[in-house]
Amino acid sequence: MTMASSLLDFTLSIISFTLSPGMDTALTLKMSFSGRKAGFGAVSGICTGLLLWGVIAALGLTILLDNCKPLYVGLEWAGALYLSWLGISTIWKTFRRPSQGADITLIKGRDCFRAGFAAGLTTDLLNPQVGLFVMTFFPQFIPAKASFLGRLSFYGTLTAINAGICFVWLALLVMMSSTLGRFIESPRVAMWLERVAGLVFLYYGLKIIWPFLTPMT
Repeated sequence: MTMASSLLDFTLSIISFTLSPGMDTALTLKMSFSGRKAGFGAVSGICTGLLLWGVIAALGLTILLDNCKPLYVGLEWAGALYLSWLGISTIWKTFRRPSQGADITLIKGRDCFRAGFAAGLTTDLLNPQVGLFVMTFFPQFIPAKASFLGRLSFYGTLTAINAGICFVWLALLVMMSSTLGRFIESPRVAMWLERVAGLVFLYYGLKIIWPFLTPMT
């Protein structure tokens, strides 16, 4: 397989993964309810997290997560608790202030971008499955005979493609959310969009925890 064909196959695969609705999509839409600054902050944080996981994987540190069970489990639980808290707090705020419509959003003013960035970065870095995905999926597209520097270079290229595609797609979601601003500003619509986003976060948090609970049932 040539380098060009490997990159093409990888790009097509990443596009299909990126377009699948998931945690990053839900977070981006949720933050976009506060405006474009918060939305683009979340997108930037998510993509920065992807880049950092790519660097970690390229340096082989993700192998440590795979082989050190306590470390992996600890990071998984931290991510699950964060997502569960994000989901519950998002839903709870809609019941505390249901009549304020779009004002139920969590962030305002100049801190919008910073808060969105922190939420996106934290969500991605506290998800070890992202690191393991990079570690197990990316090598399929790296030439087996590549040198150490060659593998690092290829990892960097794949990581950049992954983050770039993710940024383009999530940025489009932010733009579409802004275009639909009048629709989102409806008190009832805003309230239910927030609740749906909260349920998505809660779902992913429980999804991480569930395998640890099933042996007890």
